[in-house]
Amino acid sequence: SLALVAFLNAGLGPESDAVLGGVAVGPLIKRTINALISHQTADGMISKGATAKPVLENHLAVYALFAAAQLIPASSQWSDGERSAVREAALKALRWDLTVQTKGGGWGYQPAALSDTWVTSWGAMALLAGREAGVEIPKPHLAYILQWYDSVTDKKDAHLFYSPQLPGKVNLPGNETYGHHDTLTAFASLARLQIEGRPSAGYAAADKLIEKDLPNPDPLRRDYVYWYFGTLFTAHREQRKGSGWTTWTQALGRELLSLQDVADNCSLGSFPVQERWAAAGGKVYG
Repeated sequence: SLALVAFLNAGLGPESDAVLGGVAVGPLIKRTINALISHQTADGMISKGATAKPVLENHLAVYALFAAAQLIPASSQWSDGERSAVREAALKALRWDLTVQTKGGGWGYQPAALSDTWVTSWGAMALLAGREAGVEIPKPHLAYILQWYDSVTDKKDAHLFYSPQLPGKVNLPGNETYGHHDTLTAFASLARLQIEGRPSAGYAAADKLIEKDLPNPDPLRRDYVYWYFGTLFTAHREQRKGSGWTTWTQALGRELLSLQDVADNCSLGSFPVQERWAAAGGKVYG
């Protein structure tokens, strides 16, 4: 799902005649979309076999399929029937998301699990992707997300907790030496900004927290997930202009360009997995 969105946002789809690394991009994207849909169960959920994180996987699939429905134009390689099938699969998966959302809150990794800010924010992205595609999202479900964010917002500096039970630093086992960042604050503020559509104190808090923690070369502060959501939040907040956007993107560019692998081998274009989260998903996640 994440890789598919990267291709689509780069302007590549089933109609593309590009060849990257000896692989034809157009047919690959088509196979990827069909593979996602092939994992959909009768109740609408999309996940890959037996998994500990079905809700998160479904959120990501909804996000990716609505992106495909929106960004891929009809062509000789992508028929109206295929476009309809993608939208229908995305709708079914979205309905499943709505049925497993906690009333007055968000989502955890599994249905009926305790909510957390990471999975809830990806749920927000899934619902917002559907809304962007013209689907009417029941207002209570968006309100529940905001209620969750309010319940995990620190009253002192407005940063967001992972959950009421985990208000501090969260890390992968073995990665405890990596520095903490306000990734969840950036991600949740991005979602809140799109749901509410108006300024609030939370955005100003996110601005300040991000402004004090720019991408930097310290290997123990390397966190692609923070860099990603810090970039998305800043882009939406400042509409890709202004001093905050310039300062953030200059720092980000210095780090990313210096880290990207440019050797002419199978790792070309990738980034090192020596960072806070990529151990969980390897170079694809990075």
